[in-house]
Amino acid sequence: MSNMSEHTLKLSLSKPERLRNVKQIDFLFKNATSIKGFPLVFSYLLFEKPQQAQIQALFAAPKRNFKKAVDRNRIKRVMRDRLRLLKPELTEALNGKYIQFALIYTSRELPDYLSIDKSLKKIIAKLHDSTRA
Repeated sequence: MSNMSEHTLKLSLSKPERLRNVKQIDFLFKNATSIKGFPLVFSYLLFEKPQQAQIQALFAAPKRNFKKAVDRNRIKRVMRDRLRLLKPELTEALNGKYIQFALIYTSRELPDYLSIDKSLKKIIAKLHDSTRA
């Protein structure tokens, strides 16, 4: 059976966990550190002090690569779903810190769940290494 902390952590992305404030988004993109894991770019800021939520996420798919809004929305939905399922690993990698990040899809092909999943796991592993240091 899984441990108790997995049961207390909801596998959803609530409203406070979505990054929507324009000033915060501008600050994020001006000061962010990036981790690349094709086909994703993970730009993030770590905070010691509490924010609205431990995780605040922004998902993006460029209009330049995907002209149809249907395709962009599908890409963002796939990224949200994969992140939602990997949320316990992400919070563990943070070591009690708070994070704001943008997850940007960079490929020109429509993604499948497996490629996004592998890329996110690679990014979380790199993030875990950087927060331990």
